[in-house]
Amino acid sequence: MSKEQLKKATSEAISLSVDEAQHGLVKPDLVVSQLQQKDLKLYTYFYLRGLWRGQGIHEHTHESLARLVLESSTMVDQFADLAVHPFATYDQPLLNQFLRASTAYAFEKAAQECESRNYIPELVYLYSKTGQMK
Repeated sequence: MSKEQLKKATSEAISLSVDEAQHGLVKPDLVVSQLQQKDLKLYTYFYLRGLWRGQGIHEHTHESLARLVLESSTMVDQFADLAVHPFATYDQPLLNQFLRASTAYAFEKAAQECESRNYIPELVYLYSKTGQMK
C-alpha cells in the first residue's frame, strides 16, 4: 500500500484519535507508545501530524476551533524530538513549520536530521536561531 493509500485508509482513525486526545479520552503518550512498540513509523507520523494540525477537530465554532487546534499542536511538544524524524522523513514543509513554531525539540537532533537530508532552509533557520554560522 502506498503512503497516500495508507493516509486515506487511516484518516478517519487518526482524526478520531486526535479528537479523543483533545477531549482527554485517550492520552497521546499511550497512542505514540503503542505505535512505537509495533514499529509503525508511518502511522506515528500520521498521528503526530494529525495532532500538530488538529485533524479531526471540526465540530466546534470557529473561535474555539482555533484554540483547540493550538492546544492540539502543543500536545506534540512532549514528542518534539521524536516528531523531528518522521516530519523530516515524510514531510519537509511540515518539518520547517514545526521547527519554526516549536521550541521543545533538541537543537542537535533537529540539526542532525536536517544535515543528513541536506535540508538547507531548515539548517539556515536552526543556525540563525542560535547565532551560529556554518
